[in-house]
Amino acid sequence: MGLWKKFIFILLIFLAIIVGLGWYLAPNDPLEKSDYIIAISGGDTAARADEAIELYEDGYAPLIIFAGGALDPSSPSNAAIMKRRAERAGVPSYAVSIEEASQDTAQNANNVAMLFEGEEPPERIILVTSPYHQRRAFILFEQAFPDTEIINHPAADQTWRRSLWWVDPKGWYLTISETIKTVYVLNSNE
Repeated sequence: MGLWKKFIFILLIFLAIIVGLGWYLAPNDPLEKSDYIIAISGGDTAARADEAIELYEDGYAPLIIFAGGALDPSSPSNAAIMKRRAERAGVPSYAVSIEEASQDTAQNANNVAMLFEGEEPPERIILVTSPYHQRRAFILFEQAFPDTEIINHPAADQTWRRSLWWVDPKGWYLTISETIKTVYVLNSNE
């Protein structure tokens, strides 16, 4: 094999790994009717809330749970802000629950699971977050909800694309940091 052929072969493998990493981080399952839509704050919180609202309006689940605390304890929680956004969009307040104490994804999953203590866990939930965050969120929610089917449904993100994340420096930052966090979560469960 000539030098140029080797170079092109290595370049193609590198590109396949780069694109494959984006697809790994951002699973997107076919939608099905579910018991709950769970949207966790962070990244583009407004996009995550809007996606959950749209899923609710389209009849994919009768209830929404917004999860996420506030960085500033004197401010409203991200979950409360997301709930207000949903109510302004016409979602009735009885259809929205919030979890306001979590400060990270593991706490999102565990604190939302605690909302079901003493109750039957949901059969199926739709999990909404940013695409680069979807895999890690799924792993943590799967641990917190072992008897629940979780449907991955990432919200659109203006700064990150599954196949083209590598064309932007912010895409590199988000992808590399999220990959490291995902590897950590996977290794901490062995």
